[in-house]
Amino acid sequence: MTWLLVALVTYTTSATPDLKIHAGLRFANSEVCRTYIKENEDFLNKQLLNRYPNIEKSIIQCFDEQSIKEMYRYMFPDN
Repeated sequence: MTWLLVALVTYTTSATPDLKIHAGLRFANSEVCRTYIKENEDFLNKQLLNRYPNIEKSIIQCFDEQSIKEMYRYMFPDN
């Protein structure tokens, strides 16, 4: 199973949360993914802010691909 970094973000311009998926990094298991976040959380948050400067708050966690698909369908049912 492949694990990815997912950021749940809120913007200063909107009350609706959004998902940002870091597709460039893939992990073999959740433990390796969580360790990566722990060791790089500041850097990952800075990357998010550089790319999306209107982010008010972000939470970065690890999810497997199937869970990401389910979250996306739940959050964005019209897509």
